[in-house]
Amino acid sequence: MPSASDITGMVGGTELAHARLSLLHGQRGRAFATLSSHKETIAIWLIDFSGELCGAWILDATTKQQAQTALSILDRRAIIENPQGGARATLERLARTGEIPVHELPGRFALLADLHQAIQAARATYERAAAAHGDTTDTRMTPAWPTPLPDTLADDSPRAARLWSGEGPAPEAFVAAATARYLIRMWSETESLRVRRSYLREQFGDAQLLPPAWCDAALTAYDEPFTQLPAIPGSRPAAAFKADVHADRLPAPNSGWSNDTMGPEIVDQIGSDGALIPDADTTLAPTRKRELLLEALPEARIEKYAGHWVVRFHDQVILTKQVTHLGRPWEAFKKRIQIPGYWLDIERQGLTDGLTVRFVGVYHYGETTIFVDFDPTTYVKRKANNSAAHVSTNDLFQAQTLGQFSRQDKNGNQLTSLRADQFAIYLLAGYEEKNPHIQVFDRFSKAFLDGARIDGLAAGQEMYAAGWPDKFQPEWAGFYVEFRLSNYIRQHKLGDFVVVQKEKRKGEFDYDLRFLNDGVLEHYGDLKASNIAVPESPGNDQADFLRCLSETGRFWYVIFEHETWHGRNNGNVPTIAWNEWRRSVGHIPASKVYDSLSYSKKYKEAVRFVRVKILEVNQANVSIVLGEFQKGFGQYRGKGNPRKAKVSIKKKDIDNFLIYTKAIEVLTTP
Repeated sequence: MPSASDITGMVGGTELAHARLSLLHGQRGRAFATLSSHKETIAIWLIDFSGELCGAWILDATTKQQAQTALSILDRRAIIENPQGGARATLERLARTGEIPVHELPGRFALLADLHQAIQAARATYERAAAAHGDTTDTRMTPAWPTPLPDTLADDSPRAARLWSGEGPAPEAFVAAATARYLIRMWSETESLRVRRSYLREQFGDAQLLPPAWCDAALTAYDEPFTQLPAIPGSRPAAAFKADVHADRLPAPNSGWSNDTMGPEIVDQIGSDGALIPDADTTLAPTRKRELLLEALPEARIEKYAGHWVVRFHDQVILTKQVTHLGRPWEAFKKRIQIPGYWLDIERQGLTDGLTVRFVGVYHYGETTIFVDFDPTTYVKRKANNSAAHVSTNDLFQAQTLGQFSRQDKNGNQLTSLRADQFAIYLLAGYEEKNPHIQVFDRFSKAFLDGARIDGLAAGQEMYAAGWPDKFQPEWAGFYVEFRLSNYIRQHKLGDFVVVQKEKRKGEFDYDLRFLNDGVLEHYGDLKASNIAVPESPGNDQADFLRCLSETGRFWYVIFEHETWHGRNNGNVPTIAWNEWRRSVGHIPASKVYDSLSYSKKYKEAVRFVRVKILEVNQANVSIVLGEFQKGFGQYRGKGNPRKAKVSIKKKDIDNFLIYTKAIEVLTTP
């Protein structure tokens, strides 16, 4: 144990970079501290206002100088106290030993019990407000908290204690810090979800970094420095160790500095609540990757197979690489694993031995751990040395918020993303689509995508006979999909899951689709028809779209892509026939003047629907779709009126939104 002469202490200007002076609602403050004593030593952990552990010390505290060294670290910091107490008594002992008066003792302590109660009260208040809002709008949008709050702090103690992976005299201070970290992030999660709903934000204001009692403690401690504390030379303490803020299991004091390093490029990361965080990738040491895997699979073991060390889980061989950003100049959402050539040898040996070989990517950031299972089939066919398997930010978001998520990417590769707690379940039971909304469109698409050519005139006449309101629309293809989908939902009694909305309801958004859970609104969507050759699809007015997304958290674009025959390429004969039919059944154009060539430049004689895609916009990818679709179409519309900003979906970015796809063989372009 180093002596006080070896430990020169920490003062305000020399603390770790991420524990430096911070602003709390515009006022100065310092990171919180936890404190515990163990015979002749004390342990200190620091945790900043966002819940990041940012420094730790184990110090001798028997002499006056040693006690003053510890007090210099604690100066102007609120000290976190657990229900069992102990931190206050330790601080008082340090003050006596160091002969330093410590004033305002009650006001400088932040109680874990207060933080727990504040989260509990806030969630109950917001739930009541959401229910009252639902009564006025005929909807139910009660917040669904991603992380359940333990009923009591005692219920959380076993979880926090398990995180201590080392030996030595620091577990009490560590457990208090780990609990504070967990609760601060839960408070942030609660506030983040609240402010995404405009009606809650209007009622309760902007997000609060911390509850009032903890803000008061931090500000009181900063305003009441320890008086008579002598200046202590500022240099890095030899026994201080950096808290591994990017790991679920934090290092023990004798673990030294973390082996996890950060890359230089700022890219997309996913937080524990699904929030998008711009930050550098964490490079995991091989031992850390193995630890994450074995934590998720307690029954797994490390063994040698086909000449290489692998993870064996029952009759499965798991090969792993870390999921990282694709690198410059690629977009921040594009990630990958590298597949070494020897994986193909192991896969072939596994087939011979009757074993399932899995190519698995390990993603880890902060408290988030996600495993991505890449179906080896397509990668084996490439037979390329060090090929890459790609995954997007949205895949990670879906896994973190839903638990399990599987899709086929635009190149036909199947990948399944799994939150750590779901990995073993998936390996033992496989993946089954549990989203009823996906199931509705999967069933409908099997019937609808039949490869038939659909003539525009025949489609219009079919809608007219059924009394469909959009029967005369010139962009008939999308409205025909709505018509067919609405009929399918009615015939198969699926209206408790999906509704094609033709009449706007009071207090609700005017979008094509309403997605329900037992009849209660979950989120909205829009139905689009798009030429398979067009590079992007027009979306909705940006302002309304963002307001809707803030209230429901997710928005779906269901896009049916088609091959197209244009009437202009057939001498406009189909266009003239369509206009003549509309006139014959009483349609009166807006101009009041009949024109047999109305819409002749764009009228589709026929289409063949060949593919459906469901794209989800959420907090993890919304920034990418906020383009202005009017670019290339001129800045103004009509009489000099500016176009409204639109959400646009670029097909080159499709993998960061794609949650479902089904296709039939695409014919040559008509």
